[in-house]
Amino acid sequence: MTRRKRQSGFAPTRRGALSLATLVVVAAGLVACGGSTGPAPAPTHVFLTEKDSSGELVADVGALVTVTLVENPSTGYAWTMWLGPGLRLLEEAYDQPSSSPSGPQLVGVAGARRWTVRVERAGTTTMKGAYARPWESVNAAAFSITVHAATPPAD
Repeated sequence: MTRRKRQSGFAPTRRGALSLATLVVVAAGLVACGGSTGPAPAPTHVFLTEKDSSGELVADVGALVTVTLVENPSTGYAWTMWLGPGLRLLEEAYDQPSSSPSGPQLVGVAGARRWTVRVERAGTTTMKGAYARPWESVNAAAFSITVHAATPPAD
């Protein structure tokens, strides 16, 4: 058995090259985001549900935000949504389930209320919703999200 002397200097192996490549990618990512440890800006289109309620969202001006909440209008309950300044409603829709793609819609089954909004200006604002029957004063459920909007950096 022959022993080889370990040479000084850097001779990357496949494993070492992979580690070096990983380090370069991570470093480039940190430089690209300014090395910030805060929340990264949201992508161009964000999708939120009940589980995101009471949370915060960081988004660029111009980003789209779609909120989808379960609703069953046949029970008398319906969502009402209030948009804070800087948010503009683009679409509101109710998606009622059906038995099949071409089949009839199912009556009495919960569907989904969907709002798509655009972040129009920088600043902090909120989007709040209440799920209630119009004749009752107590809300069955509530939804809220705080939106922190920033002007996207110039390219």
